[in-house]
Amino acid sequence: MYKNKYVRIRNVNYDDLKKVWSDEFMKLLKFYDNELTVVREREKVKDRLYTFYGETKGKNLYDFFCSLIIDGVLVVKNNMSKPSYYRKIKFLKDVGIDFSQKLDFEENNLIDFNPFTFEEVV
Repeated sequence: MYKNKYVRIRNVNYDDLKKVWSDEFMKLLKFYDNELTVVREREKVKDRLYTFYGETKGKNLYDFFCSLIIDGVLVVKNNMSKPSYYRKIKFLKDVGIDFSQKLDFEENNLIDFNPFTFEEVV
């Protein structure tokens, strides 16, 4: 970067460090700068997949995306072949879809509604 064998602190520029950090962090997340904005919302994801990949492949990838955000990456990865998993992940990344967030569904918040067991009915 500085083309010197030894780099002194006074030669280090904050903007250079910021750029290196940003580039390496994006490599870690495997997102790269491109002309597409990253989408996370369900409807926008669906629209983008159908636009880029057509109806059949778009639906398949949308189902895969929904599995990722509902079940989580590890569960989906363990339930399908590695080549299929990584191929579909690449398709999502190629069009700028963020699947890093997982939705949390708590089963304990369910209300068991049976109108025949309430006091008002009996």
